[in-house]
Order: sequence, then structure tokens, then C-alpha cells
Amino acid sequence: MLGDLQKISNKLWAAADQLHANSNLNSSQYSTPVLGFIFLKFADCRFEKAKEELEKKASSRRTIGSAAYRAKGILFLPDKARFSELLKLQDLCRTRSGNQHPLPNLLRNLTSILVLFFTHQGSSK
Repeated sequence: MLGDLQKISNKLWAAADQLHANSNLNSSQYSTPVLGFIFLKFADCRFEKAKEELEKKASSRRTIGSAAYRAKGILFLPDKARFSELLKLQDLCRTRSGNQHPLPNLLRNLTSILVLFFTHQGSSK
């Protein structure tokens, strides 16, 4: 477990170093979007877990809506606000611009790190 967390930490620092070295942005300019990205992945993982639980309780008479998620203390995420949708937008922006900006690479690296981290967190409970 400690080795996995060290790998995650090393990858995060490497991604941050890459963004710092390969862009004209300083850390205060990219910290908010990156932290938002991390929060969205965290919220999406919690939402997905609650969705699986709630869908088991759904029936033709009882539909599951945002109130059911709020009752469990989970942030309701409409389909367009899901983590996977953000990744689609990132790919669209990269293909439209045509140039190689470091942010899409950072987001891809961060995505794999976050998936590893939140998967690891779920298995250690």
C-alpha cells in the first residue's frame, strides 16, 4: 500500500513538473483547474458507487432521482457533468487546436493517476 501511494505521489509530481516546465503558466494559474479535475474524479467515483447501490433499489414505481443521492450525502452528477464527459471535451479541444499543448498530456496522466488512486482507496476499505 505504501509503495502504491509513493508511485502515485511520484507520478503527480512528475505531471506537475511537466506542466510547469512546458507551459507559460505558473502554478497559481493551473492549480484551480487541476484541483477541480481531482474533485470531479472524486465526486464521480462516489456518484458511481451510489448509483450502483441505488439502481438495485429502483423499480417501475420507484425511480431514482437527485434527491436519493442527496439523502446519501452524494453530489448528484448529470450525465453531461460526469468525469468521462470532461475527457471527451479535452480530446475535442486537442483535435481542434491542432497544436501540442501540455495540458491534455497532463490531464491524461492525471486521469490514470486518479483512477489508480481512487481504485486503490476503494479496495483498502
